[in-house]
Amino acid sequence: MQDRSLLRHVIEKNRISMETRRVGSNPINVQEDGLDEPKHYKCSLYRPGRRVEVYLSVGASAAVPTLPDVLLMLAMDASGCEMLEGLDQYRDEWPVIFGASDGNLQEIESFWQEYQVRCEQTEQFKKFLGAPIYNELLRCFEHENPLTDLASALSEQLA
Repeated sequence: MQDRSLLRHVIEKNRISMETRRVGSNPINVQEDGLDEPKHYKCSLYRPGRRVEVYLSVGASAAVPTLPDVLLMLAMDASGCEMLEGLDQYRDEWPVIFGASDGNLQEIESFWQEYQVRCEQTEQFKKFLGAPIYNELLRCFEHENPLTDLASALSEQLA
């Protein structure tokens, strides 16, 4: 992210607050992704007239996430969802595409299941913020999508 001051600006300007509660699991990451005894949190975000609940997990030694931390993580998820948008249309071709890999298609499938749930959470987050604020937050992640060329190449190969 370019500057954490943007997060503070978004928080103050939109009067966003948060209540955080530690929970036993995170419905988004069913698989722990290598985190050693992760800590899971349910975060309720508030702004005038709106509320959204989001989940996140952090490593065992990490501190309780702050509101800027949570917004940063949600913005990174949102950026990832936008970057990978449309690539799930190739799911039927995964065995062919990844056949030369280690063959762990279940791991790939688990990734896409988590991706879909993260994107659903991202949509709820976008509704909570409203499109203008959401877009302001995501501008920090503006960059050329490196997967556009991959998607085009896959499309040509499979056509």
